[in-house]
Amino acid sequence: MKSVNAFEFFENGETTKPDLTPTGDLAGNRIRTSAAAGVARLKPIAPLSVIAGGRLTWWKGDSYAEDTSGIRTWTRETDEKAVFTPYAGLVLDFSKTISAYVSYASVFEPQTQRTVDGNVIAPLEGNTYEAGLKADFLDGKLSASAAVFRMKQDNYAMADGPGIFAPDGSAAYHAVSGMKSTGFELEVNGEILPGWLVAGGFANAKAKDRDGVRQLPQIARDSFKMFTSYRLPGNLEGLTLGGNLRWQGKTTAEGEGPNGEVYTQGSLAVVDLLASYRFSQRLSLAVHLDNVFDKTYYSGLFLGSARYGMPRNVTVTLRGKL
Repeated sequence: MKSVNAFEFFENGETTKPDLTPTGDLAGNRIRTSAAAGVARLKPIAPLSVIAGGRLTWWKGDSYAEDTSGIRTWTRETDEKAVFTPYAGLVLDFSKTISAYVSYASVFEPQTQRTVDGNVIAPLEGNTYEAGLKADFLDGKLSASAAVFRMKQDNYAMADGPGIFAPDGSAAYHAVSGMKSTGFELEVNGEILPGWLVAGGFANAKAKDRDGVRQLPQIARDSFKMFTSYRLPGNLEGLTLGGNLRWQGKTTAEGEGPNGEVYTQGSLAVVDLLASYRFSQRLSLAVHLDNVFDKTYYSGLFLGSARYGMPRNVTVTLRGKL
């Protein structure tokens, strides 16, 4: 398949318009759900904590169709009773500031997406494993963490593609089993110096099917975000200056064009700035300048469509308390 830049196709949004003549028929859904959850925390020895719990889920999903005569027919689509999903974890404290953990969680999530034949996709099921390290610095004012995860899911709802619909007019999906997602996260959050705050990190995540073929390429594998602000001291102590950096790697929309083109958007970075001034405990003024360099980009590529990210914009907020 041909690979082109996303902006060559999605630039003006002009596509063939479908027939939107009303038929007079109506369709809809009704979902009723309830759950009960519990957790136990044990400490068999001083540095080790054990966490175990679970959730019971009840889920009923009904759909209806109503023709032009006004007769509404209900159909039971999903009826899940007391489905148990367990959770377990271990936390080992190496010191007062450093700890390690491992966890396991079962996944069960009923879905509403439909196949091209009109059948509701079976509930999403799977297992998630995670391990990580957490550390506190500067007397607890700054924290950092690193984690790796692995997830396996069955019945993952994957869109069939642009122009393929279920009988009710919604986008058609199919279930993918054996979906595997792996990745890691690095995060930091807290106060580096008096008045200087940081929050953000780097994340890597990739999904593959049971045959090892990459899935969800429209979601970037790598992303980075970092926010920082500094409250000035002395006579300017009411003034806070800050900024935010958002970066993501290349994204791809496979087979989304009219001739099966593969559209790509290269890696991109967006910078935001802010300034705020607190006149008193009751009055403050904040100015946000987002997308400082007026980067033109798509925040999402999906099902033959694209959504522009916000262009450069300014927001001024005055807050007061009576």
